[in-house]
Amino acid sequence: TTLFRSIGVAVSSWVGHSFETLVPVFLCFASASIYANYRACKAVNMDTLDPQRFDRIMFSLLNENRIPTPSDIGPTETFVGTYDGVFSSRIKLNPPLSSIDTSMDNLKQLLNQYKQEKYILHVSNGNGNGKGKGGASEISILMKEEATSEDVVKAWVQAAKILHQSDESTSIVDSTQQNDNLPSGEQIGIFLSSLRDHGWYTENHFLEDNESRIRILRK
Repeated sequence: TTLFRSIGVAVSSWVGHSFETLVPVFLCFASASIYANYRACKAVNMDTLDPQRFDRIMFSLLNENRIPTPSDIGPTETFVGTYDGVFSSRIKLNPPLSSIDTSMDNLKQLLNQYKQEKYILHVSNGNGNGKGKGGASEISILMKEEATSEDVVKAWVQAAKILHQSDESTSIVDSTQQNDNLPSGEQIGIFLSSLRDHGWYTENHFLEDNESRIRILRK
C-alpha cells in the first residue's frame, strides 16, 4: 500500500487536473490499493475468535477431532462477501424475541430448562435451510445479561454440537438431546485451554456481535 501511495505522489505531477486523465488513474491506483490491502489481510493470521473462525474450529473438532491453529485458518478466511458457515449460518446470537417462533409456554419451559445457565437455546426443528438430513435447522441463543465471555463460548459449543448431531441423523432434537450436548464448566475450561495451546487468544472474543441480552425478572 505504501508503495502505491508513493507512486501516486510521483505521477501526480504529470497527471494534472484534467477529469479525463484523473478518473482512469484514480481507478487504477484505487483498485491496486484495495487488492494490496486484501492480500495483506490474507497474509496476517488473526488469533481472535469470531463467528467465522470459531465455525471452522468447531467443524474441524467435531469432524476431524482436531483444533486448527490461526495459521491453518488464516489463508482460507473469507474477507470479501458472505461466509456461509456450516454452523455460524444457522446460529443466531441474541436475535429479537419477536423473531423466535415459539409459544409463551415453550419459552417458560426453556427458562426452566436453562435456569442454571447464563443463556437459553431455542432449537427450530425442520429442514428450513436445506442443510442436514432434518432435525435442527436453526438455533437461537439468548444470552442473559450477567453472562461472561466464557458463557458465550459455552453456548456456541453446545449449539454447534446440537447442529452437528442433527446433521448426522433425521431425529427431531428434543430437550434430552439438548441436555446431552450441554458442556460442563470443566469441559469448557479444558477446551479454552486447548485453544490457547493452539495459538488462539481467548480472553476476549468477537463471537457476540449483538449484545442485546435478556434480563430475567423474578416475581
